[in-house]
Amino acid sequence: VAESASAEAQAEEKVVQIMQDMGGMQPEKRASGAHSVAAVAASGFTGLRVMLRRGLVGKLSLLLCDSNSEVRSAAVLALRNVGLRGGDEVYEGMVAADVMTPALTALSHSPLVAPLLAAPQMPKVGWIAGAAAEEE
Repeated sequence: VAESASAEAQAEEKVVQIMQDMGGMQPEKRASGAHSVAAVAASGFTGLRVMLRRGLVGKLSLLLCDSNSEVRSAAVLALRNVGLRGGDEVYEGMVAADVMTPALTALSHSPLVAPLLAAPQMPKVGWIAGAAAEEE
């Protein structure tokens, strides 16, 4: 029990430092914070539980839309590690933290995806709105 409390206290200290790094002005600090999340997630469930409790996963997801590509890449890696190490509690925490909204926003601005979203939609040939309803 004492060992568990000690591990939780260490994780708590690490999470506080990570949150400070992720809120930094320099992109290197923010990327470092995200890389630290990946390391904590890989180290075990205690760290994940503390990160979820402190709202770190939601803050991390916001880095997906950072102006710096290194920060965005580090955030993706960190969220991947969080997801890989998680169970139902972690997945529910990620959903509650609304990780998908910034992820989809970042994806829609990606140089690989943005042109596809901007492409004109091809009209459906031979399809008329309401035609199926009239045939019945």
